[in-house]
Amino acid sequence: MDGREAVGAGGNRKEVSRGAAPEKQQPLIATLKLFVELSGLRIPRIARLMGVGEATLSKWLDGTVQPTPKKLLVIESFLDWHGREYLENPQRRKESSR
Repeated sequence: MDGREAVGAGGNRKEVSRGAAPEKQQPLIATLKLFVELSGLRIPRIARLMGVGEATLSKWLDGTVQPTPKKLLVIESFLDWHGREYLENPQRRKESSR
């Protein structure tokens, strides 16, 4: 092992993402939290739009689980697309909350 692998239960090795992007992760999660607050959408709807489970999204938001580098890209893409749609158009927020 070269320090980037860990041995899990059953002897399975997996890559450990060490600084996969703490500097990228913090602003993305903060922006995602802001989106949740301002969009008027509920966690289940946002999770469906992102293609992740509700529990996963909730854990990301409360900081109990850190997204993988691959999921950070999903979050970034989601915010690029839906962030503009909901945060820049207050009328859209009103319509979606009905």
